[in-house]
Amino acid sequence: MSIIKQKNRLERIDQILRQKNSGPSHEFASKIGISRTTLMDILDELRTIGFPIVYNHASKNYEYEYDGRLIFSFVYKNSSMDIAKF
Repeated sequence: MSIIKQKNRLERIDQILRQKNSGPSHEFASKIGISRTTLMDILDELRTIGFPIVYNHASKNYEYEYDGRLIFSFVYKNSSMDIAKF
């Protein structure tokens, strides 16, 4: 899979998590167009690198435990240039 497709997939996962409308894992996976196993692998990897992803049993949704979002960007070192976001 191309890096652009991976980025788009992660941004879609991030959007669903922020909106708190994922539904259970099989519904969440369906919304993204991937298998449940692939989704769970991605969520586990994101948790490993510090994403506060939890399952809310009351609402039956995956969501962020704290407000925040995924941002892809390049930060210029030693420069006054703005951040280039992708």
